[in-house]
Amino acid sequence: MSDEANPPVVVAVMGIKGGAGKTTICAAMTSAMIHSNKRVLLVDTDRQRSLADWAQRAEAHGNGSPLLSHIEAKDTDALVAILDEAFETESHDFIIIDTAGVAGTWADHVAVQASLIVTPVILTENNVNGAVATYQWYKGLHGRVEEPELLPRHISILTRYDSRTRNGAEKLSPIERDLFARIKAELELFPYAVRERKAYKDMESLGLLGAIARKKRDDPNPLVRGQAAHYEDALHEVAVIFNHMLTHAAAE
Repeated sequence: MSDEANPPVVVAVMGIKGGAGKTTICAAMTSAMIHSNKRVLLVDTDRQRSLADWAQRAEAHGNGSPLLSHIEAKDTDALVAILDEAFETESHDFIIIDTAGVAGTWADHVAVQASLIVTPVILTENNVNGAVATYQWYKGLHGRVEEPELLPRHISILTRYDSRTRNGAEKLSPIERDLFARIKAELELFPYAVRERKAYKDMESLGLLGAIARKKRDDPNPLVRGQAAHYEDALHEVAVIFNHMLTHAAAE
């Protein structure tokens, strides 16, 4: 490995509640990284195996990448061994850790291994409650470690967000508007949101956005080729968002 190689950036996707789009944000970030020709290791610590299953589906559909690999970590020792090897060999540019939740020493241990913690939020009561509880856990973590100034940045990012109809009218319901106001008040909400797009739903089923878009572009049917732009737009969106995440993580 060249002396110019850098240690991998570790992104931990964490949240108390399920169903907030953790797999979506993991897959979207991975799509952006792979599109930038970066080597990505996915580490699934969740017994539900959502991230590992997504990586396997991507391979099965031919929408994976030689730059993408995945592994499961059943416990803290396994996670430490995986990260130690990745840092020693500098075999990956990014490592994404999907977690089951934030409770106990396990979550604390994952957090201190990360370069950035990301919590996805969707506008439902349960998920907003979970995002707020996750942020409170993160703030409490500062009192449980010896050097809190070394903790990674935390990002709460709105996902599956669709605020306007085609004619520009507000689409959020009164309840959603109240929830949006609450997360702005109670969280350090990231200024960029992941929109509700069919391309992201297809991504969860089929694999990397870039690979799906290329297949569409190469299809002999002109109607199918025209669909590629939707996946390319989604890929551009997540690439911009992820670059801003990295800038935020590196900020003093």
